[in-house]
Amino acid sequence: MFFVIDQLDVLRQILIIEGRAKRLILMKGVAYLKQAEATMSTIDHLLETYRARQAEYAREHHSEYILISKDDGVVGFYESPLAAYNVAKEMGYQPETFLIRECLTTDEEKPDVFHSRVL
Repeated sequence: MFFVIDQLDVLRQILIIEGRAKRLILMKGVAYLKQAEATMSTIDHLLETYRARQAEYAREHHSEYILISKDDGVVGFYESPLAAYNVAKEMGYQPETFLIRECLTTDEEKPDVFHSRVL
């Protein structure tokens, strides 16, 4: 009889541990979802900043690449996306806190594609 009670106790402990693990996974899933929402909010804000003056940028800096930071706004215009990225890296901008975009008119634009490490 003692052996059966001991097995039930072990089983209860396993279920408690599994329950905690499932709650932890759920909490991490919510955290990832909130992080993804925050990332999309930042990207939307950066795109709005660009689109507000897109015609002006296309006229004055056609085919150059603009670097816009979440914190600093428009940082500058560069000949290549790699040059803009190197400046962002030198300034210590974290991924998903800046936007590099080619200055084109709305007629010349291609569809937006976003890459993110957030799952």
